Formats: sequence, structure tokens, C-alpha cells
Amino acid sequence: MDPPVQGALTDSATLAQRINAAGGARRVAHSVEWLTENAADLATFTSAENLAVQVGDEGPFAHHLMQARAELARQLWQRRLFVGVTVLDELLFSAVRRRSPDPVLDVLTWLANSPLTGPLMSSTRCIRLACSAPTCSS
Repeated sequence: MDPPVQGALTDSATLAQRINAAGGARRVAHSVEWLTENAADLATFTSAENLAVQVGDEGPFAHHLMQARAELARQLWQRRLFVGVTVLDELLFSAVRRRSPDPVLDVLTWLANSPLTGPLMSSTRCIRLACSAPTCSS
């Protein structure tokens, strides 16, 4: 398994702009704007999981969270930063609920400062040590 792209999150602001601009005016930027404008309505939910249990994956909150999360995941995974969608959902939900002016940038900044994306986790050796599958080489 290849390590994450070196410096993948060093310029979170530029990456956030790229993600927010993805898909044209009706995609990520529109979804982030909608989520930001309707953040007060998330107060009744404690987490993205709680939202999903109560509302399901239908309705505008789920739709707009998935739009933003999908592009976030795509951009991160292209840089070999394999953050799970559940983690991205919770980070986005938290950023929107806190009424962040730019939830995507908020998520990227959190990830950039997280020990999960630091040098230890970027080491191919550490990733291989954690892998017990027969296809992993040491």
C-alpha cells in the first residue's frame, strides 16, 4: 500500500476551494451553502448517525451532506488519505452544527492537524505492520 501523498493537506484552503467548486454551481457549493443556512435545524440531532437513524438517507440534510462528503472523500482518496465516510459524515455534521462559515475547510483543517494524518500514519512501514492480510508485504 502506498503512503499518502506527501503534503496532501498542507494547503487546506486551496483544497477546500477546489472541493467547494466541484460539480458546478448546483453541487458542492450549493450543498454547503444550504447546510450552513439550515444549521439551526440540526440542533435536535446529536450526531450524523443520529440524523441518519431519525431521518434516513432521504431528505435535504442527507442529500446535501452526501454531496459535500462525496467530493471530500474523492479528493482525499485521490491523495491516498483513506478517511472513512462515517468519519467524514461526523466531521461535516459537527462543522455545520457549529455553524462554521466553511465546513469543508473546517474538516480539512481538522484532518491536517489530526495525529491520524501525521508522519506516523504516513509511514508505509507502520501501515504494513498493521496489515495482517496475506497480500501485505513487510
